[in-house]
Amino acid sequence: MDHKQHFSIWYFLAVLLILLAVQDFALSPPVETLAYSDFKALLKTGKISDVQIGTDRITGTADLRDAHALLPDRTWQMLPKGTLAHESFVTARVPDHDLVAGLGAAKVRFSGHIENVWLSTIVSLVAPAVIFVAIWIFFMNRMGTGKL
Repeated sequence: MDHKQHFSIWYFLAVLLILLAVQDFALSPPVETLAYSDFKALLKTGKISDVQIGTDRITGTADLRDAHALLPDRTWQMLPKGTLAHESFVTARVPDHDLVAGLGAAKVRFSGHIENVWLSTIVSLVAPAVIFVAIWIFFMNRMGTGKL
């Protein structure tokens, strides 16, 4: 009796979907995306506690427990109303000459952040390719037709 296994593209697609799901849900921490005006409103009310200023974005930690009342027009993505606590946020950096002065006046701990995009870009391009090749070799060897 011949027990030859056949490779199906569905195996490949299933593994791809699982990898994307793991990367999206497990590896990335929840981050609330704020408009810059919402960030400034939270800064004025003393809800911002920590800020890292990058070249194109500002990240940090904010106390978002009363943020629904402060920003009623905002659609909150992370948790139901009233359950937000100290959460990470990100906002696009816009030219604002008063940003550092406002952070200092609000007594917010802030620092600059140098973003190394080369390493993350290379890893994000090479790692999936290596994983796909490894999966491909595994399935080809199980079918008995691939010799690498």
